[in-house]
Amino acid sequence: MISRFKIRIKDAKGERWADSKLVFAHLIKNYMKSELTGSKPLPYKNKVDSFFRDINEDWVEALCESYPNVDVQQELGFAKAWLLSNTKNAKSDFKKFVNNWLAKAMRNGGKIEAVDGRAEHKRHIAKATPEEDLASPEEIKKMLGIK
Repeated sequence: MISRFKIRIKDAKGERWADSKLVFAHLIKNYMKSELTGSKPLPYKNKVDSFFRDINEDWVEALCESYPNVDVQQELGFAKAWLLSNTKNAKSDFKKFVNNWLAKAMRNGGKIEAVDGRAEHKRHIAKATPEEDLASPEEIKKMLGIK
């Protein structure tokens, strides 16, 4: 079928008009780096399910060594649930996402007691201010310039 769009081409013979479908078919056939014969990409949910189903045990062991105070299996479940429920924030590199997820879980204290001291930091708790040091409502209004 001939398309209704024409493209002006300059070649050794001079200028001429060519059918756009034929021109694009020629360009795709001769200049595309990837083949267009592959299957359609999986839907996002299937990609996530496939990734978490096919996780390599060696990688999970490496994660357990890297994040000793994190329950890796539990956090993997949390990460999968987050990916499936936040499809507007779809991720493409699931390994990177899981690694960042576990790093954040470790920074937040994890669930398991640290054995090598990596997460033994104490959280700062502010001391209570004595009541006599607190400003009265009138003093607060004066500081804020409220009458």
